[in-house]
Amino acid sequence: MGRVRGTSLANTPGLNERLECRLRAAAPALADLERLTAAPGQLAAHVSAHGDLDPKNTLLDPSGRLLALDWDSAGRQPVLRDVVTIALDWSTTPSSFRGVVDAYEAASEDVRVPAKPWVFGGWVVAHSGWLVHNATRRAGSALGSAEVSTTCDRLLRLHANLPVYVEALSHR
Repeated sequence: MGRVRGTSLANTPGLNERLECRLRAAAPALADLERLTAAPGQLAAHVSAHGDLDPKNTLLDPSGRLLALDWDSAGRQPVLRDVVTIALDWSTTPSSFRGVVDAYEAASEDVRVPAKPWVFGGWVVAHSGWLVHNATRRAGSALGSAEVSTTCDRLLRLHANLPVYVEALSHR
């Protein structure tokens, strides 16, 4: 998102004063998170992926089987971005994040997620895009405002805890 873009996002017409102040205050941390997680071009291995497999895009059928919905983001993407995105979206702590990564790695013999901040870049880019979408197109609605607030919180939480999440990846 970048500092200038994040700060300018706070000037979006239709934002209430609370969201405007919040985005302006969050802009430096969001820009820093984007900088810290920028991929250094090491994303060669790709996989066919859902692209947005978080809890809001799933349902359980009557037999307890998990069903994936909303396939508009599906396609080829770097495998490391897929595993880290799924792990962040399906966990609430660094240790549960590590558990999801372990399960993905066990099911995908060739996948090993390095303990580096850049592996979080795909999730940061996706959530930054969701933040921009909601701030520029839906902030005037209750749902849009809630999504801006929730997404900003999630990005800031990762920024604050990035070293802990990177450390969780180093424990094999």
